[in-house]
Amino acid sequence: MLLKDRLRKLLDEKNIKPAELARLSGVSEAMLSYYLSGKREPMGKTCFKLANALNVSIDELLGTPFSDEQKEKTSSKTTEKAFVNMYIETFGHEPSTDDIEKAISLLRAAHEFNK
Repeated sequence: MLLKDRLRKLLDEKNIKPAELARLSGVSEAMLSYYLSGKREPMGKTCFKLANALNVSIDELLGTPFSDEQKEKTSSKTTEKAFVNMYIETFGHEPSTDDIEKAISLLRAAHEFNK
């Protein structure tokens, strides 16, 4: 399933209109329209914003179809890639290995806290 289709499905499942998702995520309605039409795909921190606004994991948003064991193994890789992209977008250079490890630890702690 394409990202545009997963976004539509999540909007339907959660009974959220695109304008509401734009407001909740801080992504403009125009850009969200591009994502929903498949003309563009969100990158880095935009994926985090959309997943957070929809209350889903990055894996669910991106449609990573794995077993629970595989999800656990790939989740940190997916998170690391998304973090690196977001870090580069924000600071203009790649984070150190230590920065990545600290961020992943913080994300895991936040995830456990929200369970």
